[in-house]
Amino acid sequence: MVVAPNGLTAGVKDDVAAAIWASAPAGIEGARLAADDAGAGGGVTETVADNSGESQTVKYSTAVDRTIAFAVTVVDGDVAETDAAIEDVFEAYVLGLTVGEQPIALPLYAGLAALAGVANVTALTITGTVDDFEQAVCGVITITRA
Repeated sequence: MVVAPNGLTAGVKDDVAAAIWASAPAGIEGARLAADDAGAGGGVTETVADNSGESQTVKYSTAVDRTIAFAVTVVDGDVAETDAAIEDVFEAYVLGLTVGEQPIALPLYAGLAALAGVANVTALTITGTVDDFEQAVCGVITITRA
């Protein structure tokens, strides 16, 4: 089990462990510590009380933030779109990605095409990838106008 974001407070860690325990099928051994896998954000071990009051160990990992950079070349429409509006497309897209989900260009093209001030996108580059235990975060967005 991998949880995002990284840097959970103690109270949230307790809540996560309780939720994992409550949803685990009866008789199933606790989840293996995902932190043993490459790229994991770190193992969290919490103790929860089961229905009979016995202490049970729950283990999970938190995701590591992985910065993804973007470069885009746009052709302005009749009224140029602001850089902030273009950056918002990238930031909103990255915020919607789940742990381990690779950023891809197609949704970004669609988001940029929806902006009235962008007539065309002639180039779009994504620099960086994420692994199964990483969460993409938006890094530098370079905007060039053709």
